[in-house]
Amino acid sequence: MTCVAHSHSVSCAAIVIAGWPGCGKSTLARGLARVLGVVPLERDSFLEPLAARALRAAGESPGDFTCPFFKQEISPAGYEALESVAASILASGGGHRVALVAPYGRRVGDPEWLPALERRLGAPTCLLWLTAPLEVIRERRGRRGEPRDLAALSDWAREASYIDPGLRPAAPHLHLDSSRLGPEKMLGAAREWLTEWLPDAEAQRRSSPRSCGAS
Repeated sequence: MTCVAHSHSVSCAAIVIAGWPGCGKSTLARGLARVLGVVPLERDSFLEPLAARALRAAGESPGDFTCPFFKQEISPAGYEALESVAASILASGGGHRVALVAPYGRRVGDPEWLPALERRLGAPTCLLWLTAPLEVIRERRGRRGEPRDLAALSDWAREASYIDPGLRPAAPHLHLDSSRLGPEKMLGAAREWLTEWLPDAEAQRRSSPRSCGAS
């Protein structure tokens, strides 16, 4: 298969890069920005400044993304913000491709989740699902050393209880095991798969005049 970098034949499309923290989502998103021209949108970029303030106001540690208050109250708002910004970009008429970079976790097991997300975004949407063994995730997060990682590692038993390495999405997707492929091979596999999917997305967009900012 021949892969073409920066092909702009598709007016707009959304690529969801999901998986547990430490599976390589951000690295893959940066690579796809380089080879396919996608706009990467990371949930944590929207979330962290506000989350720190909200956690502090609730009497929690500002970096503790594993506490129940964060999981129940702050995290859902982060997804809402991410999807709202993505939908706005897709509706702008600029022919953008966006990558939503976020864990999404057990949501992906719901067969209705991806179709509902596609409706909210108003654009053809596909899913890349990244995984790694639990011990690899722990090692990577320790090496990364961001405040949210340190908080998770300080109570790893609690953090690990949220992670299901064997979870697979109910919707069609590309599964990438980042512990086996490595960054460059993972990018190559994603690029090849997306190069096949994007023309189908364009056909879907043309058959749905309400998508991608069309009136």
